[in-house]
Amino acid sequence: MAMEEGKQSSTSSRPYSSAVDYIAGTLFLAVAFLFHWVGQTVSLVNYDLALKLGLQEDGIPPEFQAYEMGIAVGDCALGWTYAFAGVGVLMKKQWGYRMAWFPSVVLLYHSLCFVEWTAGWIRLGYGELPLAQPLGRYSWFAANISCAVVGLFVAWAHQPRERNLRQIFPGANVLAGILLLLVGFLCHWVASLISLSSWDLAVRLGFQMNNLTTEMQVYVRAFAVADSLIGWVYGLSGIGMLWNKTWGYQTAWFGLILVYYAINFLAWTHLRMKLGYQMTVDEPPIRFTWFFANLITGILAVAVSWDYWSKSIYRSRSGWERIPET
Repeated sequence: MAMEEGKQSSTSSRPYSSAVDYIAGTLFLAVAFLFHWVGQTVSLVNYDLALKLGLQEDGIPPEFQAYEMGIAVGDCALGWTYAFAGVGVLMKKQWGYRMAWFPSVVLLYHSLCFVEWTAGWIRLGYGELPLAQPLGRYSWFAANISCAVVGLFVAWAHQPRERNLRQIFPGANVLAGILLLLVGFLCHWVASLISLSSWDLAVRLGFQMNNLTTEMQVYVRAFAVADSLIGWVYGLSGIGMLWNKTWGYQTAWFGLILVYYAINFLAWTHLRMKLGYQMTVDEPPIRFTWFFANLITGILAVAVSWDYWSKSIYRSRSGWERIPET
């Protein structure tokens, strides 16, 4: 009975109506899974059909298309998890609340990138594109940011409330913390701030490429803007993991963005080379080093956080107790 009470109170004792869970679950399925995973899968399988359905923009230059298809690959690789998140939250499962971080952080990142790259479209004279028009642009941004914010609220509210001292392997938190500080905080946040402050300085320091076309800069700048707004979380999480603090594990879910970015990066550099562009970062040693640096950092951060959550103690009416998986 105590176990059942704990399972029930772990969700019903939250300081908000369970309607928020239903809203989050529905948004995960409708916006994240349907539009991002299903829509992007259609785009990769049959681009002409995606154009007819309005899932892709017609009339964009090939440089835009390379990045758009690279992002589609990332959505297809991770988007199936959004369905599990939606179903899990609707069913009020502990694994569903954990997976709620997946669409929430990725769509937050996507929203910020999208606003900036559509602004770049307009600056380059592509303001006639449907998603560059005010209605299409702000509707899509509102749908994604709403899904992200509500999802983050639900995921954070169902976080464990007591520290778990066990690790998936000895020193996992230390390794994840160091990688988040080096790859996430330094290479994404600090480098992006420098890029936005002085592009020439960023090129000299090797943070940006000096032979990007103006079309490519639209997307690279968009990623920099999103990193500058979110990347400080990597530093917070890294320090928290090194100190073995609860908030370090709670914010480590943002490492999912690094996984998403890594997949996108590998895809769009491949598509860039198919267009005949050969950037310094496209060379195999640099390209695969940067890909694996982001991928390993993100996966390790998420794995440590997932393990922390699965073994932690949750708050219930009867006090602190571990809520088993259901």
